[in-house]
This record gives sequence, C-alpha cells and structure tokens, in this order.
Amino acid sequence: GGQNVLNGISFDLKAGTKLAMVGESGEGKTTISNLLLRFYELTSGKITIDGQDISGITQESLRQQIAVVFQEPALFSGTVRENISYGSPEALDEDIARAAEAANASTFISKLPNGFDTEIITRPDPAWEINAVQAMVAQWKEIGVNVAIKPLPGAQYWEVWDKSVFGFTGWGHRPLGVMVLALAYRTGAVWNESGYSNKDLDQLLTEAEGTLDVEKRRAVMAKIEAILQDDGPITQAFWRTTSTVMDKKVKGFKQHPSQYIFGNELAISA
Repeated sequence: GGQNVLNGISFDLKAGTKLAMVGESGEGKTTISNLLLRFYELTSGKITIDGQDISGITQESLRQQIAVVFQEPALFSGTVRENISYGSPEALDEDIARAAEAANASTFISKLPNGFDTEIITRPDPAWEINAVQAMVAQWKEIGVNVAIKPLPGAQYWEVWDKSVFGFTGWGHRPLGVMVLALAYRTGAVWNESGYSNKDLDQLLTEAEGTLDVEKRRAVMAKIEAILQDDGPITQAFWRTTSTVMDKKVKGFKQHPSQYIFGNELAISA
C-alpha cells in the first residue's frame, strides 16, 4: 500500500465556467489533471461529467472531448502558414488568411517580413531556453500565429542574435530588473537586439534607475512594462524559477538567482 496523494477532494464545475488550481509544488494540481484525463485511475471516489462516471467510458472517447495545453509542449517545426493549415493541409491561401483574421492575428502577421512564413532562432541548450521558445510558440499558436523554431549552435547564434527578426535571448541575473530592461531596450544600447527606440521609455528607465525607494521604483517599472507590452518590442519578459537540493548537513546555503555558490558562506555540520 502506497501513500495517498489526494484525500477528501470534492468540487463541482458548472458548464461554461473556469476553475484555477493554485498551490505549492507537490500539492496535487497535476495529479487532478491526470485523473480527469484518466492517465491515473482512482482508488476511491468518482469523477463525473454531465453526471456520467468517466470510469465507464473509454479513455479515447473521454480524451477526444478534452483540450490540453501542456507547460512544455512538443511542437512540429514549420512556418506560420504550415501550422495554421496543419489540421487542414488542403486549405487555400484565402482560408488561411480568414483563419488568421478570425484569431485577430492578421495585423501581427502582416508586420512580419515573411508574412505567414516566419521563424524564431534560439540556442538548443541550455534545455530550458528551447523549452521556453516552444512555450512561446504554443501561445502564438492559440491565436493562429505559428512560427518555425530554428535552433543554432551557440557561436552561430551570437553572430545573428541582434539581426534576426525573432530571437530568444536569456539574460543573466542583475540586482534590479530595470538594469536588464535598460540594457535590452534603451535607444542605442549596444545590446538592444531589436533596435527598439522610444523616448518615453528612455526617460522612464532613467527615472527608475535613479529611484531608491522600492515602491516608487515599482510604480515607474509598471509604466515601463506597459510600454513594452503595448508597443511590442517583446512578447513578454518572464522570470524563470530555479530550484536546487542540498544535504541537511550543509549550513548557510541559499539559492541565488545567478546560481552562483558562495563557498565562503558555507559550513558542514558534523
């Protein structure tokens, strides 16, 4: 007998409504999803859809009625055109354009140099970078915009990272978020890979850099992020969660955003 993962779970979800499951890692969110899809089978209790116990229907029939978006999706390489027409390979150009229009993606696609045939470059490692690109491409796919992923070896990537239309760049840790944004998006900055320029943003970056009060700086940062989102030089900046393990005998260890290990602060208990 193994240990139960979930105990006393009960909830109703009405048709047309949404439910968000929020909690710490290991609290059962993924397990509930797996139970709904019958990747796992219940040891007690039951799950019903429209009053019907899902254990009484085939897994194939159940899963045909459910759409799932995974955190790390596996995607087929291809252009925007190929991905929009993936479910209907015989689709005509006007059908593809109509689908993009219905998804409110036509304006976005029309600004791409190659229209429906676009790609994003990335490095194949570290693995989390290409996983992040796959997640981005999956989000674009939801609005009918699909982009081919083109992995490049590190040396080759850094030759074109600031020239490609779409590219994924992982930035190292800085003490303040504004430091990263100033390096990446200030007008004329050497590392401004997109060539983006906005005088209002430049002024706000300077203001944020000179603001010591955390709450006041946070208010300025909110304006900076709104400009970046609305003006479109980025899809959406995000911060990656990292984790580590250590023996309980190790004292003084703390996970640092840079993933550096500060040996002068460590000790080992007998």
